[in-house]
Amino acid sequence: MKENFYTVLIEAVKNEEAFVKVFWVFAQHIGEAIGIVEAYLNTLDLVKFRIEEVDPADRNDLPTDVIELEHNKLYCTEAGYSYPIEEYPDFNLPSGVVLSSEEGDYEYEALTEGYLVYEDEDQIQHLEIVVDQSRLFDLYFDIGELLKSIRVFWLRLADDWEVDGTLEIYANESLNDLVRIKQFVMDNYEDIFRSGFLTATIYSEEGATNLNLDEHKIIHILTQSKDLVAEIKDFLDKSNFQHFDAENFVSVEYGFHHWHYRPIQSKDRAELIELLLKNGFFLWKRE
Repeated sequence: MKENFYTVLIEAVKNEEAFVKVFWVFAQHIGEAIGIVEAYLNTLDLVKFRIEEVDPADRNDLPTDVIELEHNKLYCTEAGYSYPIEEYPDFNLPSGVVLSSEEGDYEYEALTEGYLVYEDEDQIQHLEIVVDQSRLFDLYFDIGELLKSIRVFWLRLADDWEVDGTLEIYANESLNDLVRIKQFVMDNYEDIFRSGFLTATIYSEEGATNLNLDEHKIIHILTQSKDLVAEIKDFLDKSNFQHFDAENFVSVEYGFHHWHYRPIQSKDRAELIELLLKNGFFLWKRE
């Protein structure tokens, strides 16, 4: 696979001061570019950092005054822009999706933890939750604890991931309790919870409920059970999630130009499918 060229904008905190810095990196895909930059940042004495934006770039756009950190691989600007630490954003976008530098309707600072509840034209109840990377795994399975039963676990692979127009769903009916599902996800965390190319779904026959972690790393529940929605809302309120109306709910899916990616250590589509088939998943086809 050929290498591409990317710009990566980061924000970080060091010595009670926040700053932004631009990196340029050769990598096969966006996730690898992010991984290379993160590996370098982990060698520095930083309090914290996050990836702000990533975009494909032209090798000819590389400034002449950059510092070469890794030969023919990684470069950065010598100077960075500093700003007060109080302005450093609190929200960390989950792995799998990253913003582009192209201007959208919102700035990164508009992202915050919260949830939206609505009913569609088929009387299906929807509950969408924006959650910080640090709480995503625990929240997903805490909500799973509220389901009375589990019928099946499946993964929906995005139709634009490596094979255009091919949307596939791989289901596993033996993963029908939360303990086994949680263990499978933990064993394959990079490929499932940190990938922006798939949706993970726990399905319960109670209210025909889909507990989704979607491609935008938003927890999205669809159910016919208003009682379940009320129970989840109560749990979210007690967990300090803000309840937004539709006008004020902000998620990365709408109003932001963004990219989906898989982590540097994750499997490609063919490798993931091979893993799933070996672990009891089957390709689900609509009858």
